Amino acid sequence: MTTKTLYIRVQPKTGQTSFFRCGIQFNQAWQKVEEPDAATAARLKQEQMLEVSETPPEDWEAPKEAGDSANGGVSGTPANAPAKKTAAKKAAQ
Repeated sequence: MTTKTLYIRVQPKTGQTSFFRCGIQFNQAWQKVEEPDAATAARLKQEQMLEVSETPPEDWEAPKEAGDSANGGVSGTPANAPAKKTAAKKAAQ
């Protein structure tokens, strides 16, 4: 089994600065999505709002530290999707 990594950003031509797909927020800087499942990879590749590459783009800047989330290191699994309930909603219950 091969490990797949995708490099994704919002299409610069759209004028959008941020876009959510598959529970992941993308912006105009390249973001590395490691090991997405087959369905997630297919959905991301089909999304017209996103630019997707399977190889590091020429203007890709790798994160400076392992914990740096500015450019990536996101796993493409639903476990990384934003939580459905906010802290305020939880406190109200």
